[in-house]
Amino acid sequence: MAGVRFNWTASAPIGFYVERPLRLARGELVLLCLPPSVETLGRRRGYLPAGECHGRSSPALKRLVGLPGDTITLDESFLAVNGAVLLRAPIQAFDSSGRPLAHAPFGARVLPPGQVWVQGLNSARSWDSRYFGPIPVESLMGNVRPLLTINLEHP
Repeated sequence: MAGVRFNWTASAPIGFYVERPLRLARGELVLLCLPPSVETLGRRRGYLPAGECHGRSSPALKRLVGLPGDTITLDESFLAVNGAVLLRAPIQAFDSSGRPLAHAPFGARVLPPGQVWVQGLNSARSWDSRYFGPIPVESLMGNVRPLLTINLEHP
């Protein structure tokens, strides 16, 4: 079905998502092909399934939380955008398989032109910009909105 994507990863609720043209706005769900070095690590560790991106991974589904010019503050226990705390969760030192997990540098940074910050919908354990840092706007393929999803965490 053209214009519809199925997500079965832990990054977002399992289900179908309708593709839309890219709109750069905080809070939007985006499909993205990660930069090559990030994508390679994701494929090697099994974070990303096979798909049509550069390194043959599937596009990731994340929430756009930081835009060019925004101040991102990453601490070992929280993420803030322009001074507003978006997430209170510790940075994980190891992934779910016990492998060391690098993270973006702690501290405040202003996103330069052409860079955005993305966050997984399963924020506590998501592999997102907290770990690999900002990504180029040209990595974004477009927006999506949920069409039919299920949440397996809640009865």
